[in-house]
Amino acid sequence: MAATFYSQLLHEYDWEKIQREARQGPVYLGNVISLTPSGKYYVPFASNNITRTEAKRDESWWKALEKAADKYLLSVITSPDDPTDIFVVDQDDPWGAF
Repeated sequence: MAATFYSQLLHEYDWEKIQREARQGPVYLGNVISLTPSGKYYVPFASNNITRTEAKRDESWWKALEKAADKYLLSVITSPDDPTDIFVVDQDDPWGAF
């Protein structure tokens, strides 16, 4: 499953453009609710709103996203102001604009 998400993510985004933009600061990819397979935001201590299957698909998606970003020397972070917002940053300066 992660391989499928990985190939989808590689084709869905212009990673070279994101890599160039990330040198200037964080690049917004989107919101957890619109990007993850389950469309849900959850935390371990309150995970009763998501099934095990959904959680596994989301985990695979996150791993694939991190792998795709890593291929371009980028890291995936969430916003300190809103943890549902997903950003990609240059690995050399992950908190540059925050």
